[in-house]
Amino acid sequence: MGNFSVTIGVANVHGETFEEVESTVDTARDFTTLPRALLERLGVPVTGTVVTEMADGQLVSCDTGWARIRLEGDEEYTRVIFGGEWEAIQLGRITLQTARLAVDLHNKRLVPVKVRRY
Repeated sequence: MGNFSVTIGVANVHGETFEEVESTVDTARDFTTLPRALLERLGVPVTGTVVTEMADGQLVSCDTGWARIRLEGDEEYTRVIFGGEWEAIQLGRITLQTARLAVDLHNKRLVPVKVRRY
């Protein structure tokens, strides 16, 4: 399918301090995953947990919280997973949908999508 990276800004929900990180775009992943150390440093509290299925089929419970993401010039609130130090930073499809962005794999970029109201 192909992967590419984008720079995203991450902050707590108050947007007090944004920190920029490189993130792999992963539309197969539901939630955006960020390092626990980064989220704790920014003051993002754990507000819940979610059970995730790993590539090997193992089910793992992960802490989640709400963060503010700066992506392609806009800021959105999104639920994020507190990742382990071994996990890559990955931008998931729920964050992309919230930010009204789609993936253009041919040109390796994010593109705006129309919002539908039927």
